[in-house]
Amino acid sequence: MGQINWGRVVLGGLVAGLIINIGESLLNMVVFADVWEGALEGMGIEPVGGIWIAVFVVLGFVGGIVLACLYASMRPRFGPGPKTALIAGGVMWFLAWFWPSITMAPMFAEFLPAGTMVLGLILTLIEVELAALAAGWLYQEGAAAGGGAAAQM
Repeated sequence: MGQINWGRVVLGGLVAGLIINIGESLLNMVVFADVWEGALEGMGIEPVGGIWIAVFVVLGFVGGIVLACLYASMRPRFGPGPKTALIAGGVMWFLAWFWPSITMAPMFAEFLPAGTMVLGLILTLIEVELAALAAGWLYQEGAAAGGGAAAQM
């Protein structure tokens, strides 16, 4: 069992974070733009902008790195490959998207329809699984691991 290759964790994590940020941008600024506008207006909250957009982008990249680290940590037990990446993505999605959404649902039910939440959770699951597959594909053990990233996944 090799040591975690932190350089590859960061590389895979940044690519995963890019996928997460693109997915979240499309989801929140295109697919659900009208829903968010109405919900924020209904709650008397100003639209998110400025520094908060930058914070969300940074958090997307941090989440991608955490996802790549999770994959690297699970790999010795579950083996390299897409299956392990999908498990890591599922764990990340459950902890970072599903659990918070479900626990907050009763407070926002008046402003966010249940169907919107379900669709959002399905779309974020796809987004995070794609990010996990990318992180897993780029990750390889050891500083001088041979065979290329695709051969190691």
